[in-house]
Amino acid sequence: MRKILFNTFWFVPFMIFGCFDGSFTGKNDKIFIQEEVRTKLDQKSLVILNKYGKTIRHYSERYGVDWRLVVAVMKVESRFDYAAESHKGAKGFMQIMPATQDEIAEKFGLESEAFDDPHGNIRGGIFYLARLYKQFGDDGLSEENRLKFTLAAYNAGQGRISDARKMAVYVNDDPKEWKSVKNSLSLLSKKYSSLHRFVWEEQKPTSGYFKGWKETANYVESVMDYYGEYRKVFDAQA
Repeated sequence: MRKILFNTFWFVPFMIFGCFDGSFTGKNDKIFIQEEVRTKLDQKSLVILNKYGKTIRHYSERYGVDWRLVVAVMKVESRFDYAAESHKGAKGFMQIMPATQDEIAEKFGLESEAFDDPHGNIRGGIFYLARLYKQFGDDGLSEENRLKFTLAAYNAGQGRISDARKMAVYVNDDPKEWKSVKNSLSLLSKKYSSLHRFVWEEQKPTSGYFKGWKETANYVESVMDYYGEYRKVFDAQA
């Protein structure tokens, strides 16, 4: 599988996982983190990397995702609290919705309960993230926009992003630019139903009205910020 490097925009090129120099290869789940790196990380990040670092690396490498992006998603999704549960029922480190968990389990021919523990939740979230990224691969997007679309879809659902891109076309904006799509997300609420009848035969967005666009916009920005921080911290040790 081709690696998802996510490194062709403003960040310095890197070697995936190279900054640990083999420290993930121990016989247990704990990893050694150099003191210079340790002082730049918050306590919860350190706890997660020590306890689940081996699992994060293993599945990130298997599905072709930068492990630092995964940690950034975990940070924003659950604040590294496995017991976290959203009001919509999303659970675990990666805040996977029950329907998504069932879909992932079916993909692997497993029982849904296989993704109920922390390691399974991490695996399922990484797989889903990688699949979303792949699905945006044929749209001629820049790497930065593709990554942001992936994160937005992870948060709001791919259908919402498709609806926003269709709306962007209607208002003569660029459906390949995250800035344009982010603005169009705000036009998916019922407030703008008078526009919807010109865009969809059903006279409303395919995935229904959407009022959580600010949450999605903030989510993408937050994950990108943490991802940038983690890349700077660990790249320094490459």
